[in-house]
Amino acid sequence: MIHVEQAIQEANGAYSDGRLEEAERHLLAVLEFDDYEPRALRLLGRIAMRQGQPERAAELFQRALKARDPEAEGAPSGPRPTPTLAELYFQQGYHEAAAGVYRELLKGAAEDPRADEWRRRLHELEQGTAEEPAAPDPAEGEEAAGRLEGFVEQVERSGEVRRLQAFLDRLESRTSR
Repeated sequence: MIHVEQAIQEANGAYSDGRLEEAERHLLAVLEFDDYEPRALRLLGRIAMRQGQPERAAELFQRALKARDPEAEGAPSGPRPTPTLAELYFQQGYHEAAAGVYRELLKGAAEDPRADEWRRRLHELEQGTAEEPAAPDPAEGEEAAGRLEGFVEQVERSGEVRRLQAFLDRLESRTSR
């Protein structure tokens, strides 16, 4: 049986040393055991970013965010609507999903300075005239990934997540006897 903590430590070491394939193997083994392990999902997202796979990275980061207990108060019920999520949907050909994200954003955007841009983009999507946005600056993507990673780390440090992880660790140690 895999020991999750050890596999994650080995994956972190391999990642730090630039051995991305080795790190990925360790993390995939963790996910075979627990497909909602947020640390494994987050590190896989970082690996995907380094390998130039931003769409895969976004999916993995979203899975890491959703990996918390769905019954917990304030737990996300799905990906949070963001303009970035809308554009990811658009780029993947899911135009109605992209429009839905913009509609959701506009519900709470009374004072948001970006609301006019969101309305314009929604109108383009509804009219079928939307075009691919300009290619993002890679530095902005890395900065956004860093902010997202920081957020995921903050969530993981929350008391609720630590208590759940301690419970799972105790349960794992009992089952491995």
